[in-house]
Amino acid sequence: MAVTFDFAGKTAIVTGGSRGIGKAVAMQLARSGCDVWIWDADPAPLDGTRSQTVDVTKAGDIGKALSEVIAESGRVDILVNNAGYLG
Repeated sequence: MAVTFDFAGKTAIVTGGSRGIGKAVAMQLARSGCDVWIWDADPAPLDGTRSQTVDVTKAGDIGKALSEVIAESGRVDILVNNAGYLG
């Protein structure tokens, strides 16, 4: 049985969404009708999503990116805080 969701009209931000678990989450949200914004320090294009270069350890990057999301989409309904840092 396939898992399906209806996120039509919702906006999501997925941090660390260019690879691994974040990419899988972003893809599923996009397939479910969500307007997906991927925030990544090294973004990679993913069909059906929008990518922004964002270092989530820098408040300025977050503020700038969030302003763009709000200007384009009007709101944020879902935040998947997936970004990680090893260092």
